[in-house]
Parts: sequence; C-alpha cells; structure tokens
Amino acid sequence: ENVEGMQILSEKGMEFIIISNQAGIGRKVVSEKMVNLINEKMKKALEEKGIKILGIYICPHHWEDNCLCRKPQPGLFFKATRDWLFRLDKTIFIGDDPRDCQAAYNAGCKSIFLGEESELDNLSPDEKPIKVFNFLNEAIPLLMSR
Repeated sequence: ENVEGMQILSEKGMEFIIISNQAGIGRKVVSEKMVNLINEKMKKALEEKGIKILGIYICPHHWEDNCLCRKPQPGLFFKATRDWLFRLDKTIFIGDDPRDCQAAYNAGCKSIFLGEESELDNLSPDEKPIKVFNFLNEAIPLLMSR
C-alpha cells in the first residue's frame, strides 16, 4: 500500500528522497556496496512504477559512533537540501520509526508517522508528527492539501 501511495503522489508531481540509517554496515553485518546495490535495485523498481526518487542517503555508521548523519541527527537532511535545493520548512518527512520524527524536527521540517501512535510515547510534544497513519495512501489527502 505504501508503494501505491507513492505512485499516486508521484502522479501529482511529488518527488521523493530516501534517508535511511544502515547500522548493519557499521556493525559489519552487510557491506556498504551491498546496501548500495539493494538501494539501486529498489530505486529502479520504484522508478519502473513511475515513482521519482531523487536520491537515497544512508548513514553507514554504528549507533555508538555519535555521527551527525544518523537519525535522529539531521545531517543527511542538510546534505539532501544542499544537493537538491529545497526548503526543509516546506518539507514533510514520512517515516516509520520515532527517530524519523525526531530527525525531521531537528532538521526543521514536519513529519508524518506510519505506525502506531503508542510508538511515539517517548517523543517530546515538539518532536511529534503532524499526523499518524497506518499506510502512506491514507496520508495522501493531507499531503495534497499542503
């Protein structure tokens, strides 16, 4: 259902940037090359469905590294804005982990959470998303109204 939602949003002119923590690289569970191959395959599959993926940004670091690119830090958000010249205050980040909402707040953008409201209990009021949905296609009316 999330891919279907991305297709509908793409038809309406929206483009996507993916920002992902990949601690498996830092933990030596998977190589960065393998993650990049998987991401390229995913990007190609999405583009074949008409979904425009501008870029995929990954943090390869272990969570103990205290880097600036691992969500909830906003480093990859800032890199994406430099690469694609968009405004974070006009952006809605959609995520399925509470750290996604924290990262969006830290970067200065709004967020939508895909999951259960109870997963967000430890977030501050400022870090909370504008709305919680189970699936992306449920968020389409809200996204199109902005």
